[in-house]
Amino acid sequence: MNKSWEWVDLSSLGKVSSIYFTLDSSDKGEYGMKTPSYFCLDRLTVLTVPSSVENTALPTVKAYYDRAQGVVRVESVEPVEAALYNMHGMLMMKQQVDGISTFDMTACPSGIYVIRCGEYQVKIVK
Repeated sequence: MNKSWEWVDLSSLGKVSSIYFTLDSSDKGEYGMKTPSYFCLDRLTVLTVPSSVENTALPTVKAYYDRAQGVVRVESVEPVEAALYNMHGMLMMKQQVDGISTFDMTACPSGIYVIRCGEYQVKIVK
């Protein structure tokens, strides 16, 4: 049994129109599986590009909320200013990112936030 999260990058699959998951068990009966089964999926990021563009550059910035640690992790290939805003547009935190940085959100109330790094932005639900 796996008791940890693992980051999986599916970009090597190239252009994908859909993804699906199936569950199976060695303990099956007349009506299907006899044992409960499940999987968890968190922070699924889908990048879309115009269909007229054949070759696209990989994103230089990634940002996601790490619920276990209560932080927003920002990864950037190039130096960039990252800013965290609440849904009222109020700036909550701002810092330079070059590599990997974190925003500690443990003191922030639950809600929806937006992290902006240059042209990249993503909504975060705490």
